[in-house]
Amino acid sequence: MKLLYRRCSILFIVAAVCVLSSADTQAQVNRNQESLESMDAGSKVPSEYFVMAAANLTGFGGVKWQTDLEISIDVVRPVGFTIVLLPRDQDNSSPQEKTFVVDWPDSVRLENVLESVFNYQGAATLQIKSSSGEHIIVFAQTYAKGPNGTHGMYTPTLMREEAIDYDQWGRLMLIRQSASDTEGFRTNLGLFNPNDFPVLIGFACYAKTDSGQRYGNWFEVTIGPYESKQYDKILRMLSDEEDMTGLIDVFVGTSGGSVFAYATPVNNETGDGSHVPARVLDISYPTG
Repeated sequence: MKLLYRRCSILFIVAAVCVLSSADTQAQVNRNQESLESMDAGSKVPSEYFVMAAANLTGFGGVKWQTDLEISIDVVRPVGFTIVLLPRDQDNSSPQEKTFVVDWPDSVRLENVLESVFNYQGAATLQIKSSSGEHIIVFAQTYAKGPNGTHGMYTPTLMREEAIDYDQWGRLMLIRQSASDTEGFRTNLGLFNPNDFPVLIGFACYAKTDSGQRYGNWFEVTIGPYESKQYDKILRMLSDEEDMTGLIDVFVGTSGGSVFAYATPVNNETGDGSHVPARVLDISYPTG
């Protein structure tokens, strides 16, 4: 009898909680909407993002790469936004751009954005910015379609203040390079100048082979306005005789300038890759 009573009590409590949960859920939805409607320029959600290494191309080993993009907002009203195409290896002072509108609670999803929006074949950086300074939320994914299947790679969407500035340095790790092009890994280095003027970039590559041999060298490159560059198999600039692992430190040599840096380790057998953004270190560079 006591057991039956306890079961009935539990069922009553569960039923009451379900009724309250339904009412509470609707109340929470109303509160969320009121909160969104009251948001102003004080919100921390930014109005501009950059997406590195967007692609619509066939890469090393016949792997087909593409980038999908999705944009949403944090206000209960339509917001316009612009996607700017910044192709690799060129000055992008006068870029191509397209404008869209997104309304709450929907999002705009653009599959293979370089092809579907710009009819562009190749690699590029994308700048996504609100048309009127409203806040937007952006996600991106770059992935490969190859003979061994599809391999996804989440691509960070970065704010301008996340770049490496003149008085900072950035470090890239997980750098690997195999002597063979059909086994192990290769790693590419990517750089993007988010400024409307040329910027001098320096980067130091350090590597060690499986046999213990160490390599190191310093490289410099000037990158034009809103230009991006990618250096494939970056450790091959040091040696191509053995398997190597290493790291890269990136510096900005132009006062007032900045740069985004990333590495992409890729499996030579499958084409499966990862996107590794630089870690910005706002401390003095070690010497000695």
